[in-house]
Formats: sequence, C-alpha cells, structure tokens
Amino acid sequence: MKRRFKLFLARREAAYLEHRTRLWRRAFRDYRRVELGRIREAAIRARGLRLYAAWSTPSSRIQLATPLPLELLETARSG
Repeated sequence: MKRRFKLFLARREAAYLEHRTRLWRRAFRDYRRVELGRIREAAIRARGLRLYAAWSTPSSRIQLATPLPLELLETARSG
C-alpha cells in the first residue's frame, strides 16, 4: 500500500514537471520569436534609413577625387 502511494506521487510529480517544462519551453520559444522579430525589424529600419540618408544627400556635398596636376606629381617623384 505504501509503495503504491509513493508510485502515485512520483507519477503525479513527473506529470506536473513535464507539463510545467512544456509551458516554459513554449513561453521561451514565443519570447525568442518576438525578440528576433524586433531585431529583424530594427535591422531593416536601419538599412532603410541609411539608404534614405545616402539618397537624400545632395551630390554637391560629395567630394570627388580630383587628379593632381602633373607638376605636383613630378616634384613628388623627384624629391
């Protein structure tokens, strides 16, 4: 009789632990899914803002590399 009761308690405890573990795993999976979604949205937004900033910058602000005059290059080589 005492052994049956111990087995009953062990089964009940095991079932409870399995149930609680399933709930925790589900909650963790949902949390991870939400966090990854937030990270992905932030990355997409940052990429879009970088593209917008590059697109909206006037081309006059961008300094293009201008070739040096030949005289400066010759003096630099001989020096």
